Amino acid sequence: MNKNLKTVKDHGLFVGSGVESIVDSGTQTNLNQYGQYEPQYSDNDASGVEKVTLNAQESRNENDISDTIFSGIRGIKQDEHIGYYLKLYAGHTIEGEYRARGSSGGLVSWVASKMLEAGMVDGFIHVVKSKKPGILFEYGISRTTQDIQAGSKSRYYPAELSSVLKEVKKTPGTYTVIGIPEIITEVRLLAENDPDIAKRIKYYFGLVCGHQKTTKYAEAIAWEYGIEPGDLESIDFRVKKDSGQAIEYDMVFTGKTKHDGKTKTYTVRNNEPFVSSWAHGFFKARFSDFTDNTFNENADITFGDAWLDEYNDDPHGNNIVIVRNKALLELLKKGMRDAELKLDAVSADTIKRSQQGLIHHTRDELPYRLQKEQEAKGWTPHKRYNTAQPLTADREKVQDIRQQIAKKSHIYYKQAIDRGDFAYFVKKMQPLVNKYKDLYKQPYDTTKPVKADGAILTLTGYFNYGNVLQRYALQKFLRNNGYKFVSYVDRYSAPRDIYPVNTRTTLEKIHVAIKRFFNYEKPYWYRPTYNELFTDVHGWENIIEFVNRYIWIKPFNPNDTYKTYIVGSDQVWRNWWGDREKVAYYFLNFLKGRKANRIAYAASFGKDTIEDVMSHDDIEYVRPYVETFDHISVREATGKKILKQTWGRNDAVEVVDPTLLLSADEYTEIIDANEKVRHEKIQPMFSYILGETPEIRTFIRRLQDKRQQAITRIRAHAGSEDDILPPVELWLKGFRDAELVITNSFHGMMFAIINNTDFIIIGKEAGGLARIKDFLKKYGIVGRLVEEGKLDQFDIANLKPIDWQEMNAKRAKYRTESGRWLLESLK
Repeated sequence: MNKNLKTVKDHGLFVGSGVESIVDSGTQTNLNQYGQYEPQYSDNDASGVEKVTLNAQESRNENDISDTIFSGIRGIKQDEHIGYYLKLYAGHTIEGEYRARGSSGGLVSWVASKMLEAGMVDGFIHVVKSKKPGILFEYGISRTTQDIQAGSKSRYYPAELSSVLKEVKKTPGTYTVIGIPEIITEVRLLAENDPDIAKRIKYYFGLVCGHQKTTKYAEAIAWEYGIEPGDLESIDFRVKKDSGQAIEYDMVFTGKTKHDGKTKTYTVRNNEPFVSSWAHGFFKARFSDFTDNTFNENADITFGDAWLDEYNDDPHGNNIVIVRNKALLELLKKGMRDAELKLDAVSADTIKRSQQGLIHHTRDELPYRLQKEQEAKGWTPHKRYNTAQPLTADREKVQDIRQQIAKKSHIYYKQAIDRGDFAYFVKKMQPLVNKYKDLYKQPYDTTKPVKADGAILTLTGYFNYGNVLQRYALQKFLRNNGYKFVSYVDRYSAPRDIYPVNTRTTLEKIHVAIKRFFNYEKPYWYRPTYNELFTDVHGWENIIEFVNRYIWIKPFNPNDTYKTYIVGSDQVWRNWWGDREKVAYYFLNFLKGRKANRIAYAASFGKDTIEDVMSHDDIEYVRPYVETFDHISVREATGKKILKQTWGRNDAVEVVDPTLLLSADEYTEIIDANEKVRHEKIQPMFSYILGETPEIRTFIRRLQDKRQQAITRIRAHAGSEDDILPPVELWLKGFRDAELVITNSFHGMMFAIINNTDFIIIGKEAGGLARIKDFLKKYGIVGRLVEEGKLDQFDIANLKPIDWQEMNAKRAKYRTESGRWLLESLK
């Protein structure tokens, strides 16, 4: 190996494309210990290899190559970032299954197939599933359209071309090759130095690529879920959904799990695995940090994802297309005329807008990384764009941490393999990830410096009194029994859900305070209102204040390592969102293969049948997570039936709602702690209605006329923009002090029962009628339910008194049994 090649090797900047072995027969391209391909040179000088090695001193750069190939084409344009181009498009295929089988718009497979059908080439060189042991993907040659489509999809996995290029040299014919920018450039360099390659590889397809991953990326994703290195059988990095945005896709992988030795298939959201964030740069090949070739400028045609607002709402995917070859342009035009393609002509600015972040990384921020390399190692590869405006201190920190994450991920992952412990890898990498996140952190965080025994997952928000109180009740019951559990604010909640406003206690220096005064600025100790911080919380201030005072909350973090996780209560197992990842969160999907005590407490489906709350795909998606629960309980008897019939869980028990775990006196303590609420009067009748309709208002007025009593009303949501929802304490007081409660809220009914207050519950199917009926039946309460569609048939004169003594005895029994079950599950 000559000196120049050794320099490239020492700096870790080999691409590992495999072209070296075509120039030097003694060179082999193999995977190194970190899962990245690199050439292993023979004992000779290998000087000819330098000409085909990107980042080596003698190789030509991307501008030199492009000028030679494209500058003479009539009508071609040139852009500083895009390079040469004839036409720019965004869109997708219409014909056949190309789009459905592809990762984006299906255009790569469509163009490759049409070229094969038209006799333009004899084969398509692309990354396909490997038949080699321990290797998931490799470069291969497809000679039929069926094989091309079978090999479609993005592969976030390294692959090298040595074997395929040797086949091309010995097998007459013409070919198309596809690859990331660095690979296409090196194959172009090879073609300049090898007549056979130049003659036979006629077309070059380019991909836009954020960075190259090593083999460990796929391996780590699977290991996190219990599939150990070497046991991963297959992975599909991008599986589209039928709804949502294009950027929201799944990963599907299959392998044998260590836990039970069974082969399992997992479907996870693309951003769920610990290593999944492309911004972090886990397992990044180092050469990816030293490229200025954003749009694969040496390719005849470049394909990328259309990450554009105007296309993001299409979950089936769209491509951007940069055309530099006239024959390929005519192929696309014919496809549009024949209604096989849906392509929109777009501007250069639109193309650049689709990859704005990557442009910043490859152009604006590259000079900083080159400068660091020069200062640290005394050498950098020659790049076309090595000057730019200085970065801000924060952007420099972002570059530093990203490079540390990339470098350390290789090292710590290998150590984790040696130890047989994925948790070790997470433990070592988490501080770096946290540092990166801190650079983007909002100026608020409610994580408390108290060590928790576990975390509670339930529906979160400030729009519902009952939801807030069941969160409080479960945490309070656990605290009463010596357990400190934090209540997660789920990943789908707004920032206001995790922000407690705290009064400043540190005094300002007097001269700074005076300066602020004369500049009409707020003093340092000024406590901002919720409206100042979040304009959309108007009306919820009282409930937010209650949560921040009484509930220990923190933002959900999938990398927490608590020993116990409790799901429940409320209708957590009802797919309100039409998004299976969101409902799967409440089946603890983020724990994957981690060891933890998984408990479901009083979880509810809210309906009698599973078909009413989940699709068939949802059911199968959460199946592996249902199986992992160590202890499972539900709030309704119908829940037990659903679990048994749907997933074969016949060990579920029925328990009470968390609000029933506390006594009426414990809620009175909350009421009395609020001085203002303690002195407010509640009328004899009290109503709390979710989604009040004209029919319900008429019904309540009729009851008032019959009883000749005044009423205190609390709405579930603020009405006009000036309305503010009353304090939680006043809501509680209404159920305690009224003579008759009218509600259509399940938790409203709970608090009427806790306080032994007479009640009428209005039921509607959309709100989950099953849970109400089930509860009334279990406690032997009759005549208190009136369905929303039969309000005019209800006669209050027919109400029979509730035997509160009997009811309280049942409640005490069920409360004791439920509390005992939960505490036993924690042991």
